[in-house]
Amino acid sequence: MTDREFVRYEMFGRAKIFCEANQEDFPNTSDFHIHLASLTRIHGALDAGKEAQIVTRVTAKSVLLEALRTDVRNITRTAAALDSAQPGLAAQFPPPTSHSDADLLTTTDHILVQLQIKTDDGDATKAAKTALADRFIRKDLPQDFVQHLADDRTAINNAEAEHEEDREGGVLGTAAVGRLIRDGMTEWRNLNAIMHNKYTRNPDKLRAWNSASHIERLPERKKEPEPTPPPAAAQ
Repeated sequence: MTDREFVRYEMFGRAKIFCEANQEDFPNTSDFHIHLASLTRIHGALDAGKEAQIVTRVTAKSVLLEALRTDVRNITRTAAALDSAQPGLAAQFPPPTSHSDADLLTTTDHILVQLQIKTDDGDATKAAKTALADRFIRKDLPQDFVQHLADDRTAINNAEAEHEEDREGGVLGTAAVGRLIRDGMTEWRNLNAIMHNKYTRNPDKLRAWNSASHIERLPERKKEPEPTPPPAAAQ
């Protein structure tokens, strides 16, 4: 919801409250009740959409990344412990260079290249990877720690793809909000005409309606100051 849409959403809420508080002034035959019902529905739909936008939740990807971080930390820590008996192993399995997700994934990929057996690996390569993984397993890492790491890496790729689908789906949500705002403004124009007709001789209520249905102006953006021209060169 943009700032422009949000101030209209807030106005719909104030206008709805005013209408509900004064609905007994209007007979059942008045179109007032039809437009109030429509505005109430529109405001409710916008309210639900707003809540969905601001609710913070832990995504599947963040959970997977945290699990992956723990697994990588265990593997690199074990490699450092094994380094005393097999020098160079710590350098072969260094920890991520930073706490960023990108470095974590790069480290994971590096570990998998050295430990995960591929279908096109030769027999010697498969035997070497199996022997290397066994050194970690003897330090009490799970028997399937390499496959577990690979599965989590694949799951993160899938989570990224799902996030992209959700992001693209958000375009539809944005279009729906715009449509609801336009429909709400139509209902407001009808209610505004009705209120002026009804309360033309009741200035207090008309003033209260105008206050409730007033659309707040957005703050003006500060203009960038004009750059000071350099002093003219002396002649």
